[in-house]
Amino acid sequence: MAGGPKLPFQRYKAGTKPQALSRLVDLVERDCRYPIDDERVAQFRNQLLTAWAATLSEAAGSAHAVLALHEFRNDQRPDHKAKRNDAELARFADVVLGCELPSPGSPCWCVWVPDVAGSDAALYVAHVVTDLRGASVRPE
Repeated sequence: MAGGPKLPFQRYKAGTKPQALSRLVDLVERDCRYPIDDERVAQFRNQLLTAWAATLSEAAGSAHAVLALHEFRNDQRPDHKAKRNDAELARFADVVLGCELPSPGSPCWCVWVPDVAGSDAALYVAHVVTDLRGASVRPE
């Protein structure tokens, strides 16, 4: 793919096995709302796409399926990482889901994902935050 489109996982390309790269390209082509060479796809992180693909696979034959994202916050984690996660989730919603997520910083939510091709299940994405900032954990 030298000289080809900039892919969301291009930074992993050098160490990626050809089968893994082929699978990621297939996922982008199957699940993303934009073509593989679109800049929105290029900025997208593949971890959420891979999790979504697994959710779709598990949803086969089910009435409902949920991709649950659990975010932990603690005193050692800078606040800017939470903001970056919010931006990544918004990008995921645009590039893959085609739906709008609650406002950044909303701690817990669950949204219905409409019109997913190839799935008869009602699909949802949920986000939960466990905030441990200022908490103390003491061994008993």
